[in-house]
Amino acid sequence: MIEALQLYAFLILTFLGFVAPIITILLSIFREGTQKLTTRYEITKSEKQSKLDQLISQQQTNAKKIDVTEIGKHIQELKDLQKTVKKETKNVMSELSYLNPQKQIFRLFLPLCFPFLCVVIAILIGKNSYSPSLVFKGDVFSFVILISLISFCYALFVIWKMLGIIVEVRKTTFDDQKESEKETRDLLSTLVEKVEKATQEVTTKVDKGAQDFLKEIFLTVNDVVIDNDQKEITVLLNQNNELRMSIKNKEKRIAKNIQIGFVFPTDLIIETGGNYGSYFDDESQIIRHEISFLHANTNLIIKKPLIVTPLKEGSVKIKTFIKAENIQPIYRNLTLKAIPSEINIVYHLGVDLYADSACTIKRQGVKGLILETISGGGIEKKFRIFPTTKTNYIKGKRVSWEWNLNKGWEQTWYIDPDTKQKKYAWREAGEFIGRHIDQI
Repeated sequence: MIEALQLYAFLILTFLGFVAPIITILLSIFREGTQKLTTRYEITKSEKQSKLDQLISQQQTNAKKIDVTEIGKHIQELKDLQKTVKKETKNVMSELSYLNPQKQIFRLFLPLCFPFLCVVIAILIGKNSYSPSLVFKGDVFSFVILISLISFCYALFVIWKMLGIIVEVRKTTFDDQKESEKETRDLLSTLVEKVEKATQEVTTKVDKGAQDFLKEIFLTVNDVVIDNDQKEITVLLNQNNELRMSIKNKEKRIAKNIQIGFVFPTDLIIETGGNYGSYFDDESQIIRHEISFLHANTNLIIKKPLIVTPLKEGSVKIKTFIKAENIQPIYRNLTLKAIPSEINIVYHLGVDLYADSACTIKRQGVKGLILETISGGGIEKKFRIFPTTKTNYIKGKRVSWEWNLNKGWEQTWYIDPDTKQKKYAWREAGEFIGRHIDQI
């Protein structure tokens, strides 16, 4: 018997030391859910009381209209209703009492401490720690055990109710969380819909605006219509070449505030005039021409041509553009192919140059390069000398026509390697840097 009581005491201690504190802590952890559940119960209580007051008022109103014989019946119905509402209110108040962690400390720990104390007394009585009569000892022992069991059962009931409350609190928290997530999703969905709608509206406006732009507008250079990126114009190397331009509007509407232009590389010499605007940097030369308006189905010829002088043989890409108030910018490439109007062949290299006509003051760091120049068709042949610092030229090789204008030499003379005569070379010249054609 004593061993059973000891096990019972250990069970009570387990509840007292672990279960009860954990449940109380859980209530504290779900503080937000507890507060929401408390608010819900308070609202339920108010609704029950309000319902009762409303029904009493309604019965009082009806009592004035019914017969005296039925008053007793309505009074009884009113009393039954009042009892029902009071019972529901009492249940709500009971549920509210379980939501207070401080109250649960007393409600749990006192019913657990008391049976533990009773068990200790019962164990002491069972071990004959006292010396009253056996009958008295048996009655006290039985009473103490009974009281202990009743108190412990009440504590278990409280724990069961608190577990139910905790489950409900957790459910309330979870439901609120789901509701919050749903509201967030709805808000995000609404925001996405608004963004998509705004994007669609902007796209529609842009598309509509794009439909209003003129498209059949073309630039013509030297009678070549620039309607794609494959067009090519042939120009002569080291000569002034005119670029005659016109702009054609094939649309049925007027073009307003037009700007046409070119982006040239820096190895072309550009001469402008008239209403051309220009911008130069280390990598490009931008030339613009502005026109106020261009009527429908009109080809406007620009009177002043551009003068272009290529300094290198071969093809170069230039970019053309057309912009206007009612034209989306149109960019197209144009190829300028520079071909020589004459052929230059290395005749003599390493010729000494002099700063005086008597050929006594030799120029240092530079040599003369004599080229045999043959005109187109081979009709004319002549020899010319140019300064250069390059030493890799090979006699008989054809060279390109290229210059470095950052270097220059003033009046210079030389001794002709064939006739040994002293000859005048030039008044002022830049450095010739032409390359062998087979190396280009």
